Amino acid sequence: MTGCAAQSALVTGAQRGELASLRPALEARLRAGTLGRREAREIARVTLERELAQARGEEALRRVLESESCVHDAAKALRARSHGKDAAAAEALVVLYEAGEISRGTALDHADDPDSAFRRVAVRALDQPGDHERRIGFFTHSDGALRIVALRAAMVAGDSREIEALRERARLDPEPDARSNAIRALALLDDPPDDLAAFLGDLARTADDATQGDIAVAWALSPVFEKGGREALVGLLSSDKTKPEQRAQAALLVLRTRPETGLGALGESVLLQILAGDAQAARLLVLRSAPARPKVLEAVRTIVKQEGKTELGIAAAEAQLRAGALVPAVEREAAKARLFTIAGTDGGLGSHARAALARQGDRRVQAWLERDLQARDPVRKLMAARSLAALEAAGRAAPLLADADPSVRTRAACVLLAAPR
Repeated sequence: MTGCAAQSALVTGAQRGELASLRPALEARLRAGTLGRREAREIARVTLERELAQARGEEALRRVLESESCVHDAAKALRARSHGKDAAAAEALVVLYEAGEISRGTALDHADDPDSAFRRVAVRALDQPGDHERRIGFFTHSDGALRIVALRAAMVAGDSREIEALRERARLDPEPDARSNAIRALALLDDPPDDLAAFLGDLARTADDATQGDIAVAWALSPVFEKGGREALVGLLSSDKTKPEQRAQAALLVLRTRPETGLGALGESVLLQILAGDAQAARLLVLRSAPARPKVLEAVRTIVKQEGKTELGIAAAEAQLRAGALVPAVEREAAKARLFTIAGTDGGLGSHARAALARQGDRRVQAWLERDLQARDPVRKLMAARSLAALEAAGRAAPLLADADPSVRTRAACVLLAAPR
């Protein structure tokens, strides 16, 4: 069989959803070394098109949301899906507009649609200065979904005439996403009110964790930072009433955005406290984003010695590898050897270690990752696909395009399409 014919047969099988024959055919081509990157991408593309076209009801909505991670490659399929009359079609329009894949005019064509789900994209497109009156009218609409997209549009518009209306939504809206968008819109104004930092501090006292995270980000943005945000962040980092995860997120935030200020030293101090403590979720959060600073790396070294074959130990060893030359070569080699030993084991720890090594470009784990494609756990299968992509071997995950689970097929297609060409 010629290469052209083989390609045609695989693509046709994917288009028809002939999963029972497609998977062994893909595996055979991979064993023979004849499945190229371009052909694998084409199979992924038609797989994604089929999944979006054939799913119905809630499943269709899930397929659209799963395609968001590769929206530019999936744009053609999402446009086709957007011509439907269901919730998935309406969501596809919003996803496409957010990604710049449909025009503002196309979005506004739905302004008078009798279905509020389709009006969402038109409301989202009210993001220009001249849209102020129409946009603000949706801030208090009875439909929470319309309020959410109107406030998202306000983030883009940056209209100072909406300050008071945004404050009200940030305080009172029953939808968490609406409150979040209102807070972000206030923080993104070119000239936010002088008391915004204090206003956000009042909100933070009773806010949920996600909203408190939005507030911390707002405090770090200029000019809110210069108008009280700095002092608010100091208070957040210094308070023993702040949850460990929130302190960790805030410390990482200031080290990423304000390392040159006095906050940088405070942020580092907080990270060291967390790494030396016993709040496991916060410690993992820090290790997975640990800045390459000498004192932090010393704390990481201690964790590597103490933890060994645990999730914390894996995260700490990977942090050493990420730091590169700031960690002595002998320690980096020891960290890599430790991860490789764990990577050869079954279970969750083995999967995490394989993924960590793949992110560092270690091709020794590739065969294990390909074995993981056969796992029962969809999370493990997709982790393997992403790890293969990190090794620039995304095409080796092609068998997942014929998986029994439509969610796995869709997500795997996105992994292949989003991989470097």
